[in-house]
Amino acid sequence: MEAASGGAPVRLGGERQRVLLALLLVHANELVTVGQLVEQLFGENRREGAVNAVQVAVSRLRRVLEPSDGDGGVLESRPGGYMLRAEPGQVDAAVFERLLGDGRRLLAAGQAAGAAGRLGEALGLWRGPAFADLAGMDCLQGEIRRLEELRLIAVMERVDADLALGAGGELVSELESLVASEPLQERLRGQLMLALYRAGRQADALAVYRDLSSLLREELGLEPSTSLQELERSILQQDPTLDPPRQAAAIAAHSARDEEVPRPSYGRLPLRGPRVIGRERELGELEELLVDPSVALVTLTGPGGSGKTTLALEAARRAAASFGSSTF
Repeated sequence: MEAASGGAPVRLGGERQRVLLALLLVHANELVTVGQLVEQLFGENRREGAVNAVQVAVSRLRRVLEPSDGDGGVLESRPGGYMLRAEPGQVDAAVFERLLGDGRRLLAAGQAAGAAGRLGEALGLWRGPAFADLAGMDCLQGEIRRLEELRLIAVMERVDADLALGAGGELVSELESLVASEPLQERLRGQLMLALYRAGRQADALAVYRDLSSLLREELGLEPSTSLQELERSILQQDPTLDPPRQAAAIAAHSARDEEVPRPSYGRLPLRGPRVIGRERELGELEELLVDPSVALVTLTGPGGSGKTTLALEAARRAAASFGSSTF
């Protein structure tokens, strides 16, 4: 809990005054009764004189928050309780929620760049866990959970905006850390799978899916959501729509141009694959085998992750013209 007046930090005093301010801020511009404050501050340990203790804490807090010239009225006494007056721009949590709402609306409207800016601004207000210095107070646990859940939503929305703008590998480290802290959050898993795929780490992307599938079966007896299953299939098929937006648009345009000129039918051969570097000798040998009429089947073997699929796709692409209208 921090407060400032005129740009200068305000000394809030002891824990009771900071908790009191937190409770009033959670219900800013609403009446909070003395009975509610007694229950929240003392709980089962309430004692005789608890009402007087609340009144003393309020008085001390008012002296801290009210301007010295007496024009304040920030903390108002009302019949039966108190109300803290605060404009939306005066409380970081309220500013964060407004920016989060703006970012989500922009993202839903397809304005990824604007959404990323708003969401980044919202997350920039955070300096650590919500109510970090009061985390042990039972009366604040509900608000702490609410704010932390909104923070996670903001992070996931911002990642979606980044992905929509073409990001990929640069998000992997952040997403791996988030998945480690929220292992059952499927949206984060899907974002990590896409980021890994765009980074050329298809096997790692599929491993993320397998790990979640095993975890869900063991702990909850469930399977991954339909959307995540579809993402796994798209990765296995190297679906061009998973590519960064600019790249995907270029592929679509190239595909449209191809339709204007008769070309050999490539059947289910992907339009593109990862770039092949330093495998010209192997590619030459494969091309010779593929066009040799005495060879009925060519099989590539090797350990997982050695590049068999990438090599096979490139060899098939190079040899495709030799097969006329045949399909793969």
